[in-house]
Amino acid sequence: MSIQSLLLLACLQTSPSVPGGGAIGLESAAGGPPRSMPVFALASVSADSRLRQDPFVGPQGLIRLEDGEPWAKIQFPQQAWQALWGDLDGDTWADYPQGIDALDLPPRADGHSATLLDLLYSMDRDGFGWKDGDILGFDSYGQPLAVVYEDTLVQALGLASGGIDIDALCLQEDGSYWFSLRDGTQSTFHGGLEDGDILSYQPNTGLTSVIATEAEVQVWVQQARGSSQAFGDLKSLARHPHTGVLLFTIQSPSSDDATVFTNQGGGFALNGWEEGAWKFQVSTEVDALCFPQDWCPQYPILSTDLSHLAPSTPFQIRLKHATPFSLMRGRAASVQTIRRSGQGGLGVATPGIGGVRLHWPSAQEYPMTTDRDGMATYDGVTPPLPAGTSSAWFSFQLLDLGGGGISTPLRIRLE
Repeated sequence: MSIQSLLLLACLQTSPSVPGGGAIGLESAAGGPPRSMPVFALASVSADSRLRQDPFVGPQGLIRLEDGEPWAKIQFPQQAWQALWGDLDGDTWADYPQGIDALDLPPRADGHSATLLDLLYSMDRDGFGWKDGDILGFDSYGQPLAVVYEDTLVQALGLASGGIDIDALCLQEDGSYWFSLRDGTQSTFHGGLEDGDILSYQPNTGLTSVIATEAEVQVWVQQARGSSQAFGDLKSLARHPHTGVLLFTIQSPSSDDATVFTNQGGGFALNGWEEGAWKFQVSTEVDALCFPQDWCPQYPILSTDLSHLAPSTPFQIRLKHATPFSLMRGRAASVQTIRRSGQGGLGVATPGIGGVRLHWPSAQEYPMTTDRDGMATYDGVTPPLPAGTSSAWFSFQLLDLGGGGISTPLRIRLE
């Protein structure tokens, strides 16, 4: 039977939209009354780390921390990036960013709830035809798409030579991009720029400006910490989704390199978002961070040890962060397209043209049910290859029937 899988990526919005308006300032952005949704953040880490329920978190993945939750969890692992990106360089291995050092998930202009396909991000190094100074998003196939090119920013900043590395990012209500640089540089328009400056680029006019200097940020950090120690590099920029106040993280000292600060009132650590709130099990620096204004649930996470397998051979898929004691239903398919949708979570679905689709567990297998921690494993057999092919990529995903949504995708190559 001819079937095409459709990979859907979406987040449910559980609170009403809030009207915007007014000028954007350093301390707050006008935006109406506070939202009722819980405050949560998405973040990346600068090096391999470990969380309470996630023994490995790399700089390629995104983690999530929500107000009231006891610890952070993985939200979008490396293997989910690989499922979206696929094989970009033709070496038969699914690709992924080596690190994410700038991140934002702004609300959509069309009024629909933002999804993870609306992420803005910058990679920590050049690769796959993109630069570490590009501001990237996803195209309609889930692959990298340059929203603002590094060369555009270099020209807008008036740099005589060389490139830049975007190290913090926050899209403002007026359409301007606030950002910071990994390294200092010399601008013909602004003079010496430091890696702690907050800069702005307005694409409508092509103009850049300095929103706050490193010295000003140092004053905020000094008041918040009660210490004159230099904060090093500005690592991330964000807006609080309820109040609109400016939020940021810093490089030094290591005891506060995962603490979220605000410049409100001259500089404070954001209550409940200190270093220890993440519950990192090793010393960890937050590299990129954003506070989305639209609600995204905690996705069930799929993982596997082997990404290349022979057809019709045994394999295992693991599941975590799903609803406890919940029944799971999975699908796999050999052809993948991607679109934005109003459905929650990430999913493989919908008949189409071409390819192979199957359900797992099959009708002949025991149902898959999570334990009290929302975890489960599936031991099955890989699908056969589509007729007339010697290799194929298969996408796997699960629906949490207990209300946890659809899992992150997993992509396996059969050959």
